[in-house]
Amino acid sequence: MGAARSRRAGPVGDRPTAALRWPPGVGRLAAVVAASALVVVLSGAAPAVRAGAPGAEQPVGDAAADAATTTAADAATTTAADAAATALAPSVPEALVSADPLPTAQIDGVAWAQVVQGDVVYVGGGFANARPAGAAPGTSLSPRANLMAYDLTTGVMTAWNPGANGQVLALALSPDGTRLYVGGAFTSVAGQARYRVAAFDTATGALVTSFRPQVNGKVQGIAATQGTVYLTGEFTGVDNVPRTRVAAVSASTGQLLPFAPTLAGGWGGRAVVVSPDGARVVLAGSFESVNGSTNPGRGMAALDPVTGASLPWPVNSVIRNGGQNAAVYSLSSDGDSVYGTGYDFGGTSQDGFEGAFRASWTGQLRWIETCRGDTYAIAALGGHVYTASHSHNCSAMGSFPEMSPRIYRHGLVWTKEPSGRTVSFKGVQRPATSRVNWYPQWWTGSYTGMSQAAFSITGTAAYVAFGGEFPRVAGVAQQGLVRFTTRDRAPNRLGPQVQGGAWALTPTVTSSGVRLAWTANHDQDDEVLRYEVLRQDRGSTPLQTVEAASTFWSRPAMSFVDTSVVPGTTYRYRVRATDRWGAWTWTDWTTVATPAGAQARTAVPPAATSPTAPGATSPDVTAPGTTAPGTTAPGTTAPDVTAPEVAAPKAPAPAAPDAVAPDALAPDAPPGGEG
Repeated sequence: MGAARSRRAGPVGDRPTAALRWPPGVGRLAAVVAASALVVVLSGAAPAVRAGAPGAEQPVGDAAADAATTTAADAATTTAADAAATALAPSVPEALVSADPLPTAQIDGVAWAQVVQGDVVYVGGGFANARPAGAAPGTSLSPRANLMAYDLTTGVMTAWNPGANGQVLALALSPDGTRLYVGGAFTSVAGQARYRVAAFDTATGALVTSFRPQVNGKVQGIAATQGTVYLTGEFTGVDNVPRTRVAAVSASTGQLLPFAPTLAGGWGGRAVVVSPDGARVVLAGSFESVNGSTNPGRGMAALDPVTGASLPWPVNSVIRNGGQNAAVYSLSSDGDSVYGTGYDFGGTSQDGFEGAFRASWTGQLRWIETCRGDTYAIAALGGHVYTASHSHNCSAMGSFPEMSPRIYRHGLVWTKEPSGRTVSFKGVQRPATSRVNWYPQWWTGSYTGMSQAAFSITGTAAYVAFGGEFPRVAGVAQQGLVRFTTRDRAPNRLGPQVQGGAWALTPTVTSSGVRLAWTANHDQDDEVLRYEVLRQDRGSTPLQTVEAASTFWSRPAMSFVDTSVVPGTTYRYRVRATDRWGAWTWTDWTTVATPAGAQARTAVPPAATSPTAPGATSPDVTAPGTTAPGTTAPGTTAPDVTAPEVAAPKAPAPAAPDAVAPDALAPDAPPGGEG
């Protein structure tokens, strides 16, 4: 359940980075432990830890010494082969794109729809102005009334500025990319009368004068073949001819075509896609029947592209959201499959779907994702599937559970191929996808009154673009639009998220030596982190190095026993965590004095690992709206200072579940509330 009802509806800092890079100066892990003992107590179902001998590392002296030596140490790097040979394997697929937000043009409202043609991202929504990346709200504004475009590779807005006098809710390209179709709630585009649908020439940016159907209500979904444009939404007629919430017009002339299925119940249609061969049109929305049929026909239907007659669509026997309080909210396609998402806010027993699915063009379910929390958009890009949502419980999918206080994740990634496991949906085991470790933090926006983050996704194999009403992503001020890119192009600055004093290191003097205890850190796009236990008097040589897997909801309890201490001596310790791309942070220095009079201790072998209860969650999880995320980037000369490009101020608290009133434009967006 969940989001509020939407009744209204610069140069980038990319830099190439070698794959699988570990911190400067770290070579292969050895299989021995020297003069120390390590204990790792894991909290989770699949403990994953690897220990290694000390390696050449950055100096760990006082802050001044640290700053003086970091740059030199950063000059040394391991090879990708070294890292691959020594890395602890993640338990789930790694993200193809970094969670680092790239500088992108911004808007002052909401982006409901996006589409990519070449290197250009076209954006439609509800906004008045755009501004460059990095510009604060209200500054460096360029008028852009509900339509704008930017370069996918640089994030810089283009000069295209046609303007629409109402919100733009849908965008689609012709198969050859020469036409951009625009739908929404407008009656004028580029200064000319256009009733809720229009077309542009992508080569010139000009309005197509021959395409001017008149639709008498909102258009929320568009799909095009070379000869036909399919429309769905909340309308009852086109060119004064009855058409119930779905219609087709000629791509060349805009003339209404005979295609005339009947949708009944709910609010109407939300999305439409066409198979690559043009033989099948698939609709989604909140309708409860199509052509008099409820199965298929409740929330989804497949139709003959010419007559509009219903075709078999077996997945509709599984996913059946429809009516006033539920819908199949979005559809997309990558050619070989249909992908969809759902919302449910107090629907009937037939509803209940809030996640995502993949189906064949014949309607066979390939997999289902059953996270709780409504899902608004889906896109298959580069072998992974991206969703925009406000998911808050994905435990059935092997991901994060319901937490207290509630934590939302507004952008998730899944594998395109089935995982081989199943998940229960309405009491039946269904094929499932697998989570990908990619959890950027999103700040929710206020423009729509829905307190949401992302509503649309587009991109290529190299770039993923989200649009919505968010004001910040991963700690960076970036309003409404943001790009992410593959690890070889990304800056890879985001690293372990809990820093300094927030990341506690607790020492205890025992009969064996000094025991140091800490909770594993976590990273927004890397599951496996490397931990080094540092003692100031040892300079750049760690007492121990260990790898462990962690997530924001499951952070192992870890400890190390230093058995090489001398009685009557004061020591300073800290722990450093580093991801495989070299981004790192560390705890504050912790001072401990060993008692005098005891015999000097000798080295002992490492202690055995001792897992705690599977699935236990660390109490100091960094949550949106509670503890600010951040990281220290590779090459930073002040290790105890959070790098400014990723330092996140305190996030706004999650919106109260049921506090948002309906607005006036997009009828099928769910009412405000939790999901």
